[in-house]
Amino acid sequence: MNTVSVSLSAELYEKLQTLSQNNNCSVEESLQKAVAEYVENNEFSSDMNSVSFAERSFFFQAAE
Repeated sequence: MNTVSVSLSAELYEKLQTLSQNNNCSVEESLQKAVAEYVENNEFSSDMNSVSFAERSFFFQAAE
């Protein structure tokens, strides 16, 4: 595991702290989950962007 330092606004940190308390986890755990979800969502988006035009056309026609 790597250690990363981030700076958050006071408002964002307070919201994150509240969410963490509501979910019975630490702020660090919440940040790790948020970053993991961000990466996963962007990987999916990148995968979709890498699909060729011909493949997209096939899938769109199949859906019609």
